[in-house]
This record gives sequence, structure tokens and C-alpha cells, in this order.
Amino acid sequence: MKMLKKMAALLLAGVMAMALLTACGDDSAPSFAQKAEEKVFAAMSEATGVKENDAELKAMASKSLDLVKDGKVNVKAMLSLNVLEDGDEENSYRVKAVSVIPDMKANDYYTAENYTVAVVTPETLNNLDMSAFATLVKEMSDSGVTFEKMGVAAKTVDGKTYMSIAVQYTGKVLAQPAQ
Repeated sequence: MKMLKKMAALLLAGVMAMALLTACGDDSAPSFAQKAEEKVFAAMSEATGVKENDAELKAMASKSLDLVKDGKVNVKAMLSLNVLEDGDEENSYRVKAVSVIPDMKANDYYTAENYTVAVVTPETLNNLDMSAFATLVKEMSDSGVTFEKMGVAAKTVDGKTYMSIAVQYTGKVLAQPAQ
């Protein structure tokens, strides 16, 4: 009986919370950052098959955006957010990796301690080309990697919108030939 009362109380609390959220809902149009998140997630979803912008990974992506200072991000600080774990199966691993989208035209992504971050504009969003990402996903999938979750976050700071992507994937440690 006590359990039934607890469940009824939890159900009532949930209904009240939903009513409160519905009554206080904001009817304003989505921000540019929200539109950017949705468009990029949809394109990535098509490549990976992941259908939900995972809350945990979106929070991870958002946290990496907090590292952006003056249009640059420190590589070591961002990499410190990444997680490598043992997978569920023998000889498998799970990775949670995050990356703030770089400005490849700056030519400092592979060489600098702090790389330049891409500014997302309506023009860049309209010309979104995910073919390189789709190719990478296919190559990784062909080598046994499974994309499990994904999170996309965008943030506007001082009138500039930046994006970050976090992914969770698993793979197998390949057997090494005997030496």
C-alpha cells in the first residue's frame, strides 16, 4: 500500500510538472543557435543513424563551448573532456569524444595549441556539407565502430555562434599479429 501511495505521488508530481511546463511554455521562435543545432544534428543523424540529440552528450558539447575564448579553443582543455572506457564485450572500448567545430580555413587545427573555432552563420548553415563526415562514419563503421549516441550544441557569444559535437561510439580492439 505504501508503494502504491508513493507511485501515485510520483505520478501526480509528474503530471503537475508537465502542466506547469505546458502553461509556462515559451511560444517564441527558436534562436539561430537552436536552428543550427537542429540542422547539424539532422545531417549527422542521417550519416550515423543516431536519432536523438542525447542530453548527456549535448551537455558535454556545451561544456566544450565554454572553453572558447576570443574565437579559439585550447586543444588540451577540450581533450580533457573526452572519455575512454572498457566496452561491454571482451576486447571492446567505448569512447565519448567532443570537438568544437574548427575553422579549417585558419590552417591551425592540426598545429596549434589553441585552434580557431568556426563561426556559424546563416550562409554557412545553408551551405552545410556533411560529405566528409559521412565518409568518416562509413569508414569507421566498416572497421567495426558502432555509433551509439550523439550530442550537438550551439552557443552564441558576443554575436558569434559556435558549435560543438560529441559522439559516443564503441569498437573492438583488433588482434595484433604475433611477433
